[in-house]
Amino acid sequence: AGWASLSDPAGLDLSGKITLEAWIKPAATQGDVARIISHGPATPTAYDLSAYTLTLDGTLLSSNEVFIRIEGGTNYAAGAFDGTNFHGVTVPVGADLTSGAWVYLAATYDGTAWRLYRNGVEAASATDTVGALPVDAGWAIGATGNGWADYFSGAIDEVALYGKALTASQIQAHYSASQGAGASALAIVLSGGQVTLTWNSGTLQQADTVTGAFSDVTGAASPYTVAPAATQKFYRLK
Repeated sequence: AGWASLSDPAGLDLSGKITLEAWIKPAATQGDVARIISHGPATPTAYDLSAYTLTLDGTLLSSNEVFIRIEGGTNYAAGAFDGTNFHGVTVPVGADLTSGAWVYLAATYDGTAWRLYRNGVEAASATDTVGALPVDAGWAIGATGNGWADYFSGAIDEVALYGKALTASQIQAHYSASQGAGASALAIVLSGGQVTLTWNSGTLQQADTVTGAFSDVTGAASPYTVAPAATQKFYRLK
């Protein structure tokens, strides 16, 4: 199996708020656990400890991990694990394993909740007081942090890690940007009591009815945020 090590540079010792981001093209068959991005756990050896006399102590006993992975070939899981408790979210994989298409995943922890986005849209969230846990082990793409187990089958591209939680509009913009310079997809996301519109190109227009008349929204640039109102508004691009 192919995998890539990021080692454990100080700049990637992320804890608390975080964003993990990647494009994946999964194969139809995955192992029981298939890690897409993994920081940890701090597994000290690939040898069977029941057959070899090794004494482990300190950080070698840590089971902390931060990850996006596929579990049982049925669910995406993103979050943190301390060896006993999982803090994060799970989302059904659905047809992603058989579609042969690229899928954009982004997992965030903003200090209040874990969220998982699929193709720019929030798929699940879970309130939690625990974010990314400190891990004294390496980062890897397509395997555990040390690369010894739980390999992902398929392709992974455009991996990014942030020491903050990207907003819903930023994640939507990242996905929309992948659709090509000529795309004019308009995305509307409600988050934190605000409506955010994002698009790649064109001029944003609004109207009071779906049939118009539409007029340009003066000075509007993506991402464009408006407060929800009692009166309806319709938006399009020209």
